[in-house]
Order: sequence, then structure tokens, then C-alpha cells
Amino acid sequence: MSFFINRRNLLATAGFGIGGLLLPGGAAMAQTLLGLTGFTHNVASGEPGPDSVLLWTRYVNPTGGPSKVRVEISESQDFSKIAGGGQMVTGPWRDHTVKITVDNLAPGKWHWFRFIAPDGSISPIGRTKTLPVGKTSNFNIAVFSCSNLGFGEFNAYGHAAARKDIDLVLHMGDYIYEYGRGGYDGGAKFAAR
Repeated sequence: MSFFINRRNLLATAGFGIGGLLLPGGAAMAQTLLGLTGFTHNVASGEPGPDSVLLWTRYVNPTGGPSKVRVEISESQDFSKIAGGGQMVTGPWRDHTVKITVDNLAPGKWHWFRFIAPDGSISPIGRTKTLPVGKTSNFNIAVFSCSNLGFGEFNAYGHAAARKDIDLVLHMGDYIYEYGRGGYDGGAKFAAR
């Protein structure tokens, strides 16, 4: 994962102080001022089918303009044989996000995927699984629901991600949809632990 911060933007951001991060939009402003570029987020997958999966990341071009980002998917963790891929152009009009559905994959198989930026830098590697076809002797689903950022501990996600026997993770929803603007976390503040 690559992050590039120039000195001028770092000094400008330092001038705002920690208090600026607590203001609405402060974190987004800090990211802009710091000039974070490259793969600024991790990777994710979703909408699995028996022969397809949606892959996601976020890539910010150092110029701030458009970027053509590729994805590779493989049945082996070393990417010795590429099973599929795709590409798309992203930029500020999409908040620099990349969403690509890869088709023609083998059903019921683990796949590893990575994104490749125009400069050749590579995202973190993700792991996903296509759905099985026909009868299966075992299919484990981890179900999550009602996450509330202001009042929650989220280590359950980490524990589930570390397990090798979960075939699908299903998130049922979030408390964010139950509150009006400004009322999501009830004003809770995070304390350093």
C-alpha cells in the first residue's frame, strides 16, 4: 500500500490541529490536505455468484485526475495463473472508487485478487469465494447485524476474517439507517485504549 504525503500539505494540516478532525468532514478534509494518494483503502468483495464476484478498492491518482485501474483474480495465492480480471477508469466523480465484476470463474472456489494502478503499484491482496453449484456437504455463513460505530467493539469482524471455514459473510444492516442527520452515534466520543 502506497501513501504519498508532501511536506507543504503535512504542515498545512498540522496547523489545523487535532480539533479540526473532530469537526464534521474533518477526516475527509485531512485526507485531502495530506494529499494521500495510491490505494488509500483496502480491498473488498461482494455479490458472489457461482461464476462471478464484485471486487472493490479505492485508488487516488497523485494528479487527482482519472486513473485506469486493473484487477487480477487467481485461484492461487501467488497469482501464478490468472483466472480473470478487468479494468475501469475512476476519478473524483466516483470518489476514486473502483468496482469491477469479474465473470467466468470456477464455482465454489477460493480466489485471491489484487488491483494494479497505472504506475504498477499493487493493492493489498484480498480473498473471496464463488458460490457452489448443486449439493454441498458444508457451507458456513457468518451473519452480522446492527453495527453502531459510536457504541461498538468490532473485533468480531477480525475473528471471522481470520477463520478459514467461513464461506460467506452476510451483513444484515446498520444502525446508521435508523437515525436522522447528526443522531447516528448519540454524540459518543471514542476514547484511546
